[in-house]
Amino acid sequence: MRTLFPQIAWQQTQWCNHFDQLKLSGEVGGRSLTVWLQPRFAPWDQPSQWQRNSLSGERFPDIVITLEGAGVFAFMVLDAKYRASRLNVLDAMASAHLYHDSLTWHRKRPWRALLLVPRTDKVPWL
Repeated sequence: MRTLFPQIAWQQTQWCNHFDQLKLSGEVGGRSLTVWLQPRFAPWDQPSQWQRNSLSGERFPDIVITLEGAGVFAFMVLDAKYRASRLNVLDAMASAHLYHDSLTWHRKRPWRALLLVPRTDKVPWL
């Protein structure tokens, strides 16, 4: 994100009690852009401090990028995978579909739910 948006004054902070629950945030165009590492999406019937919920039970996606401000709440999910074979990437698509269909933030669905894979040569149409 620092490479993509060098004009933003990024701040890295810990957002929970665990050392690996980090966020990187900055302001762009009067809006807050934040990268969350493994944020919790609470089950739909439980309260969520961050207004993040899941229709299909508690979820912890790898990376969530949020854009907030001036009445806008938009987010995308990035799901890291470490294998690149055709079978493994196609199998991993199930989690992208699950995240796209079940997660909400301020009752809005993700703009995108994408896989991060080391190679795509075995699945070039993706």
